[in-house]
Amino acid sequence: EKNMNKKEKWLAAPQSEIVCYCLGVNKGKIIEAIQSGCNSLKAIKDFTKACTGGECEIKNPSKKCCSQDILTIIDLYSDNNVNQQTLIHNVAAKINNEFAQSG
Repeated sequence: EKNMNKKEKWLAAPQSEIVCYCLGVNKGKIIEAIQSGCNSLKAIKDFTKACTGGECEIKNPSKKCCSQDILTIIDLYSDNNVNQQTLIHNVAAKINNEFAQSG
């Protein structure tokens, strides 16, 4: 796990993985916010209250603010990440083709 970069770590993390320890906001909630149109740290803060607690040094095991983690998740899951969207689209198309052929 030490060798994984931050993006890989958050991509692999389950929806239940806590992002903001101060307010107990998990990855799933952040993704939900992104899918609702939040694509900035401020929008995510307003939508989920993540990154508004200010007790990071006490509550977060990394002793750091979760803002960088939120920005990484925005980068991974927002529509402006063309590479991931293309990947998902290609996989979906492949599944649909196989489904069409088997039917």
